[in-house]
Amino acid sequence: MFRRTSIHFARKSRAPTFGKKKSKSSKAWLKRQSLDPYSIQNSQPKLSSSSFPHHKRSTSSLLSTPLPSSVIGGGLSSSSSSPPRIISRAQHKLSSILPPRKYSNVLDLGCRPCSWSYLISQTYLLRSGKITGIDILPTSVPSELPPSIFTFIKANALTHTYTSTYDLIISDVSPNRTGIKTIDSIKQNTLTLSLINKSETYLRGGGDVVFKYSRGEGKEDIENWGRGKFDSWKVKKPEASRGESREGYVLGRGWKGG
Repeated sequence: MFRRTSIHFARKSRAPTFGKKKSKSSKAWLKRQSLDPYSIQNSQPKLSSSSFPHHKRSTSSLLSTPLPSSVIGGGLSSSSSSPPRIISRAQHKLSSILPPRKYSNVLDLGCRPCSWSYLISQTYLLRSGKITGIDILPTSVPSELPPSIFTFIKANALTHTYTSTYDLIISDVSPNRTGIKTIDSIKQNTLTLSLINKSETYLRGGGDVVFKYSRGEGKEDIENWGRGKFDSWKVKKPEASRGESREGYVLGRGWKGG
């Protein structure tokens, strides 16, 4: 009888791999980030956004700047022991859109994560001024926005009943995206048009507005909305907004109604 035998072949061992090879899209993204002056990778000094809980993913491209010697808004002041002020991409957009002026009562529609409200409190708010932020989602209000300055309301900005009037209304809100540019533009501009139409009822005479919109389908309704209703009505594309992005902003100054 023949005994069945087994022959085992040793498998060639492979060197361990410590990471996947980067795809072309990943390399392109990394290159874009390295050249982006508003990216956290290029900030000096490099600070963790976890130290500033009000900066979420949508505003996590940070740029560090020294604290000013004094902060006009809200009567807050700096000290030499304070860390550098963190300025987000969203805040860079607003600061490049809205010219210097002091406001007494500000409304931030879709305020989460309070990035714009924070900038308003630092540079655009009178010492006795107030900010109201409204968002349909809960948010963690940063400690730099104390209750004496900032009031958060969890509500739908379109259905909420406003009991005050404002000399500045701002909105950087975006609806949930589908990834389909045409649909996303329509959704953005439908929301913006609804918000801006309602703002007529609680914007003070001579007041200003800043609203985000999409430079895609339906843009004409937004871009032409304020012509003749404000002393000045401009369409803006901030440098901090990525070139491939369709987002734009409208700035209205000197509301003729009220």
